[in-house]
Amino acid sequence: DLLRGDEEPTKWRSYLGLEHTPACNATFHWSALTDGKVKYIFRAAFSEEQLFDLMNDPHEMTNLAHQPAWQSTLLAWRQRLVDQFVFEERGEHWLINGILQRRVKAILYSPHYPG
Repeated sequence: DLLRGDEEPTKWRSYLGLEHTPACNATFHWSALTDGKVKYIFRAAFSEEQLFDLMNDPHEMTNLAHQPAWQSTLLAWRQRLVDQFVFEERGEHWLINGILQRRVKAILYSPHYPG
């Protein structure tokens, strides 16, 4: 536990996980990872990926996911999200055989919900 000093900061991941579940639009649910320099988003309703270079495009206007020069970066960030879902034991609604799954309906996930 970090508060007790049992965990070394070097064991922390180097990225932050983000998620959104639909509130006013049924297709607006996604999972994302960022290190503050690059942001990877998996839009689950459409099985669509987005990749942004936050250093040069802080307003996320240019999706780099389909640009050949960014394919190795895209693959690395996709794998990080897959690894995170495996670690969290998300199950087949989230990925099957290491492949992120399209989710047409929102699925509430939290290790701390409902309580």
